[in-house]
Amino acid sequence: MVMFNREIFKCSKGQALVEMAIVLTLLLLLVFGVTEFGRLLYQKNNLTNAAREGARKAAVTKPWDEPAVKNHVISVSAVSLATNNVNVETIPATSPTNPQANYGVKVSVSTKFTSVVPNILPMFENYSIRATATMRYE
Repeated sequence: MVMFNREIFKCSKGQALVEMAIVLTLLLLLVFGVTEFGRLLYQKNNLTNAAREGARKAAVTKPWDEPAVKNHVISVSAVSLATNNVNVETIPATSPTNPQANYGVKVSVSTKFTSVVPNILPMFENYSIRATATMRYE
C-alpha cells in the first residue's frame, strides 16, 4: 500500500494567483467598458447640446448666416469638431428670407468617437456619433 503525503495536496499558493488573474481580467474589462461607455454618452450629450445651440442661433439670426452658425456650433462644443462635420440646412431647401413662411432650420453634427483603449474594446474603435436639432426660423 502506497502512502500519500497529505501536505503535498494542501499547498495552494498557485491557485490564488490563477483565480486573481481570471477575476482581475474580467474586472478590468468591466471597468474600462463602463468608462468608455460613459465617455461615449458624454460626447453624445455634448453634440446634442451643440446642435441645439446651433439650431437656436440659426433660427434667430437675421440675415441668414450659415458660416456664423457653423462657427458657433464648433465654439460651443467641447468635442473637437471640424467645419465639414457641421451641416446646416433649411426646410424647405431655400434660404429663409420671409420669417412668416414657416421655414425650419436643421443643424446636424457628427464626429468619430475615439477610444482610449481600442485594443481592449474594439467595439468603440470607429464609432460615429451624430446629433440633429430642428427649430422654426423666427
